[in-house]
Amino acid sequence: MSKNRSFKLEPINKEKSPADIFNELNIRYRVCFKFARKSEEEQDICICNNSLTSHKDKSDSKSKDAVWTMEQNTKEKIEPAHGILPNGALFLRLALDTSVAKVGKLLFDVWKIPQPRLIMSIIGGAKYFTLSDRLETNFINGIIEVALKSDAWLITNGYNVGIVQLVGQAINKVKLTKLDQHITAIGVCKWGSIKDVETITESEKGNNQKQTDKRNKESDDSTEKKRESGQRDLEMNHSHYLMLDDGRFRFYDIKDYRTQLCVHLAKLQHETDFPLPVVTIVVEGGRDTITNIYYDLRENIPVVIIDGSGRVADFFKRWLLYTKEFDEASKYPQYPYEIGEIDKITPVTTFSPTSNNPCSSRISTHTYSELQLDASRNTLKGLFEKYDERLRKDLDLLISHNDESSKRKKTGPTSNNNNSKGAKSNHLDATLRQVMYCLQPAVRSGIAVFNLNSGDNLSETIFRTVCKSRQKYFERKESEQNDAIEILHRKSKPSQTPHVKQHHTDSRQNVNRRDQNAQRS
Repeated sequence: MSKNRSFKLEPINKEKSPADIFNELNIRYRVCFKFARKSEEEQDICICNNSLTSHKDKSDSKSKDAVWTMEQNTKEKIEPAHGILPNGALFLRLALDTSVAKVGKLLFDVWKIPQPRLIMSIIGGAKYFTLSDRLETNFINGIIEVALKSDAWLITNGYNVGIVQLVGQAINKVKLTKLDQHITAIGVCKWGSIKDVETITESEKGNNQKQTDKRNKESDDSTEKKRESGQRDLEMNHSHYLMLDDGRFRFYDIKDYRTQLCVHLAKLQHETDFPLPVVTIVVEGGRDTITNIYYDLRENIPVVIIDGSGRVADFFKRWLLYTKEFDEASKYPQYPYEIGEIDKITPVTTFSPTSNNPCSSRISTHTYSELQLDASRNTLKGLFEKYDERLRKDLDLLISHNDESSKRKKTGPTSNNNNSKGAKSNHLDATLRQVMYCLQPAVRSGIAVFNLNSGDNLSETIFRTVCKSRQKYFERKESEQNDAIEILHRKSKPSQTPHVKQHHTDSRQNVNRRDQNAQRS
């Protein structure tokens, strides 16, 4: 008699492990494989800042007018670097075009980060940020107070410089003094802009903590010389890092990924039908900060400007005052004008085509209309017409030192000055349009100003801003629902009978007749 073998049956509804979920996400990273020459002076360097020898496709190595794009010049690779850094933080290298839905699943289902009650982005002040000790303390204390009170997530660029460096130091202080409390700080940075990124990410968790502390404090001259332009040290007090990768090295730009991630995370709130509150804090900043403010306001994320911190923050405070006439929102449309929206068109030309075939007996019944748009004028430019010259000059002064610095680093001796001036003008125009968008009547209410020199509490300002934003959200949703109900009502309304149509026609004729009689008398 044979023995029956016993089989161990796996439960049908077995809960997936974080590792299983991560594998299912199939997250990739990007590598530049197609060489595109950077310049005449650097013929063996690709626009991605890697050498010619590191590229498989060298077919465009002699081309002077090569164009680099992530889609065309890079390819996706599987098995991205991920794991735990020496400071205990979780990290992942991921392609810049990774869907934010995947990142949401990573944060909640793989990394198991507790659900926040507030998401707070901190932007600006990457290099020139300086505050007195008193103002610095007041600001940082306010940020940490909000984070601890509301179980907030802090989202920064993750680099150990400027305002993010101060935030990191404050987080470290909380770790040392409040052992029962934890702050979730997520650095959304660029893989190719982190100094010694491969060394850091290949380190074992058990590395000596002193090495981590030493790396954070390295700011002497010798270290600065080793760091190339476009590189930053990683701020090592964050709890998580999303290292975005577009295949380039020493380029900070992540487009609007941070904004879109915040919007997606806000919509994942399941307890209510209302999104999780999100707010952005702006400290000092340059051209990129203006772009990020534009990205956030475009998605209805409120912004708190820290007045007194310098540059962009002070610029917006100043221009909110200069354009305070726009605060009377009732005089203007409630919906914002988009940057490219045109408000002036030329007259319409209507014509019917004629047949060139004299034998053709067919008569065309089609009528074509030719519509010409005047792109030289749009609604935003018209709205700010009387401020245009002054606003442009003020903005140019604000960001010109960025352009000069970039010019010294990137422009070679054979560069065409006219091209450089044209590019600078185009950059200025683009940034100016973003500023106008932010200051227009339907958008500016999303900007709050906190004065560092006042006796006000920063945490109260942040909470008031969040409450105001949620109130606007409710009003917007109510308006959308009313519009939807009205449209539905129109569609469900029964068609008019001939008798009713005739009655309406007679009524209009009677009104017209009375108007004509009144004019004659």
